[in-house]
Amino acid sequence: MAGRPKADFAHHLFDKLILHLEHELGSRLDYVVADQLGFINGRFHQHAILSGVGLDTYPRKEIWKWLKPRAGWSRILPFLHGASYYISRYIGRDANRCEWFPRIGGGPQAMVSSDHIGRVNIARSADLPRHFFKQSFKQRKR
Repeated sequence: MAGRPKADFAHHLFDKLILHLEHELGSRLDYVVADQLGFINGRFHQHAILSGVGLDTYPRKEIWKWLKPRAGWSRILPFLHGASYYISRYIGRDANRCEWFPRIGGGPQAMVSSDHIGRVNIARSADLPRHFFKQSFKQRKR
């Protein structure tokens, strides 16, 4: 079907976005990006969490302007606690069919086979109190 994004195109475009943002910010970005096929119509799309010095003050509208002519409609949201939960839930739900690509820290990332998922540390998290990782919010409506 014409017009549907392909994984190779999306991966190449995501790499270009990272290079663009690194150039704009003058610093390296870390990220986790996960490919997803929509449940209803099989539409390919990506979810990503980006981290980098200066990214918190870089206008989201500028990222959207860069993506719009290259990838079409995109949602650029600030990182909220629930975003990491959403992406990790997607990855964990069907890990053996999931395509995800992390770049965290300076070295190459360890790719974990599906029989080790949940048992291997890929990257050490920040030292935060345990209550920070609570996955429910009283304000959240379902």
